[in-house]
Amino acid sequence: MRVFVKSLARYVLGLSALAFLGLVLLSCTANIPAATVGPSSASALVAAKWSTIPAGPLSARADQSTLWTGSDLLIWGGQSVSTQVVCPCATHSLNDGSLYDPKSNTWTTMAPSPLSAREDAASVWTGHLALFWGGQSVSTYYSSSALSNGASYNPSTNRWELLPKSPLSPRLAVTALWTGKVAIFLGGQAPPVVSSQSPYGYEIDGATYDPATRIWARLPPLPAKGLGTPNGITAAWNGHELITWSNFQTTTPTGGNGVQYRNSELGAVWAPGQKSWRRLPSPPADVFTINAISTWQTGRDVLTGGTSCFGLMSCPASITGAAQIFNPANNTWKSSPSAPIFIRPDLVVPTAVGLVLINENSEIGGTGASLNPGDGVVFDPTTNKVTALPPVPAGTIGPSSSMVWTGHSLLMWGATGNSSKTFALQLAEK
Repeated sequence: MRVFVKSLARYVLGLSALAFLGLVLLSCTANIPAATVGPSSASALVAAKWSTIPAGPLSARADQSTLWTGSDLLIWGGQSVSTQVVCPCATHSLNDGSLYDPKSNTWTTMAPSPLSAREDAASVWTGHLALFWGGQSVSTYYSSSALSNGASYNPSTNRWELLPKSPLSPRLAVTALWTGKVAIFLGGQAPPVVSSQSPYGYEIDGATYDPATRIWARLPPLPAKGLGTPNGITAAWNGHELITWSNFQTTTPTGGNGVQYRNSELGAVWAPGQKSWRRLPSPPADVFTINAISTWQTGRDVLTGGTSCFGLMSCPASITGAAQIFNPANNTWKSSPSAPIFIRPDLVVPTAVGLVLINENSEIGGTGASLNPGDGVVFDPTTNKVTALPPVPAGTIGPSSSMVWTGHSLLMWGATGNSSKTFALQLAEK
């Protein structure tokens, strides 16, 4: 949900400054393909060093779509780095892409896309197709349009095909998940003036798309009647069911100019073929799902980056944080150890040995807390243990990177901190 807040800020505050992008991988040795055997433990994963590989042919950008295809890192679309400057200057979205093969250590340019240029498009890998849907197109400062069309891309043939018309309204920053048969597109954000559900632009409806039959189907409506205005939704696929957490806000005048805010959490589960959702018990009072990133890991739903700051509230930042871990087997919650990385993780990827979280550009300091750009951890929700990763070399990582797990190594497409060069690193067991 972090990306929803960032996207909404574009309508209200404009665009933030961004460094020039490059490519990142983490490895034990320099300039070699990814390892063929994955790490066997978190301790093995962190026993590594950073090294470079080719940066690739793509121009500097942000909010790109990123996928691991099983053999390649795929980067498509995004927003030109020039759009990240806070000024009344020309801006534009992109619709080019490229694939990086770690075995051959080479990049391949994707065929031209039939989709218009866009950023914050939802993307998901089906096993042989990359699906892209929605997003927004930016042409000039404060001029943007939410989109509702999509296309599939087949890396083996280097061919695109437009998707049938979707039942969902135009939006960006949509959660996209693959069930093994259908893609799920859920939630997202539209410009507030066109949002069907929220003055802040947050949507909580969704639809499935079956690439075999090319048929869309709407998800049943969430049991949210009477809960208030949506503040967003986060979701994870557990292998057979969709687990969602959504937040709602109500306001009550208190006299004069005073307003009392109240927020409610809704947990709900849906399985393919069902015509309604199954409600989950409400989370404990100290569990916040707003802006959280929901990731399925070792039989648990791990929420990172949740906050009690909802709507357009201005809330002070805390200096400690924790992941919230939901076990659907018994509907119980547990908190991770406190660590600054859990406050607002920029990059979150599940791996074979734990959840990897890396910080891009936040600097958090204070008693017992220190977090700098490039700091990261691997978190094992089974043992509830946090282990520090070797930090990205100083002056390299910048904002709006991408990260994927290949099954044996970590690939991150990012930016140098000082905007002067691109870079790449690889992580593999010694």
